[in-house]
Amino acid sequence: MLLGAIWATAGSSSAFAALGTDLLLRASTYNGVDLPQSFYNKLDLAFSTDGVRWQRLSTQPVLNTYSRDASIVRHGSDYVTVYTDAFTSPNGTFGLARSTDLMQWTTINVKLQGPLLSNATPNNVWAPEWFVDDGRYFVLVRLSTTSGNTYGPPGIGYLECLDPGTWTNWTDFKALPELSPVIENDPFIIKVDDTYHLFTDHWDFGQPGHHAILHRKSTNGPFSGYGPPTNIATNFIHASAFITSGVQPNTAWEGQFILPLSGNGYRLFFQAALRDMSFFIDSTDGMQTWDLASMRQLFYDREPAFGHGSVLAISGGHSVPNAAIASFVSRSEDLQGAAVAQVQAEPRDYGLYSVADYQANRIAGQNDVTASPSTYGLFTMDSIMDLNMGGVVMSKGESGVSVQLQVTITTNLAQGFTNTLTNISFPVFLPGDKHFLRIRALGPQ
Repeated sequence: MLLGAIWATAGSSSAFAALGTDLLLRASTYNGVDLPQSFYNKLDLAFSTDGVRWQRLSTQPVLNTYSRDASIVRHGSDYVTVYTDAFTSPNGTFGLARSTDLMQWTTINVKLQGPLLSNATPNNVWAPEWFVDDGRYFVLVRLSTTSGNTYGPPGIGYLECLDPGTWTNWTDFKALPELSPVIENDPFIIKVDDTYHLFTDHWDFGQPGHHAILHRKSTNGPFSGYGPPTNIATNFIHASAFITSGVQPNTAWEGQFILPLSGNGYRLFFQAALRDMSFFIDSTDGMQTWDLASMRQLFYDREPAFGHGSVLAISGGHSVPNAAIASFVSRSEDLQGAAVAQVQAEPRDYGLYSVADYQANRIAGQNDVTASPSTYGLFTMDSIMDLNMGGVVMSKGESGVSVQLQVTITTNLAQGFTNTLTNISFPVFLPGDKHFLRIRALGPQ
């Protein structure tokens, strides 16, 4: 059963559809602002059909050990993730976890070795990132062997797993020769035809406060021959999605990950370090330029997404484990119920009114009209009776008067009245020299 079958696909990106992709799986770990403590430095999985709106697989992290900077791939029936297993790592290890159902994970620690570590004590091992090339499984990672300096040498390097599936036998760690041994972090490599594209982030690139995502190219293999870097993130702070996120402009960019789309399209996922908020931006020309108008902020369950992570496209040829489906369906139902409750609790936020609001407004409207009918172009019975008293004619005689009333009628008070064919005439006896005469309208008898 494909998880895509239970996901609402109306908003799916055509770029993903062109790849035959039903879903995207994102593994991320983070310590972002406003993040629930239960997810602090823990592995979090989420699904999406458009890369913007993500839904967590579970209400809790799927891996509760210290885990940051997650990168995930598939190997056979396994999902395999590597991650930073400690902020400082004197043992020189990174974490590796594998699962067949995305819910239960088996973990090991991979220890770096080789000449670069023979006479040094690691200070930290950061941001391991998978790179799979022609069936070979490599991990890029950043190593510092300088005590107290998280950005010390030897810097970014790689190692290869010699027993994929078991994940216990690894080559020596080797540094990438063309990279600066300091500052650069979070390496990511993608191969397009015969060209390798290396992305790193660089704090204080060129001048203090000038943070960068650097892009290098090589046609000499994945680990050598890279030319000078280009900073692709010089104008990212001007994107509307970034401005509306509230992140300060002097943030550093990090955690870059490239997802191929259709044709020459590519999507760069990254995070703003000051708040760990996650974004993406698209290229339609083979990663030559990046379209600011395409930048979007990522959301998990309608809340901002955080963290450094990777994205795995799940195509129609791969089924999602039943345990993950059950968790995801339960999570979807929980979210649907929560959404209904939220609308019911605050209907006016959604342009709606409750039954109580409707009744209150109806009564208030009635009171407004009856208190001042003329304001609404209406007339009371008394005012209509008064109007009917127009056109009174009296003629004086020796001992009384003759009162003559002309009755007029209409079917619309906004139009004129029409005289009836006959008048009403009656005498009033008034003996003596002085009288006051009042003709008064009565209500319906």
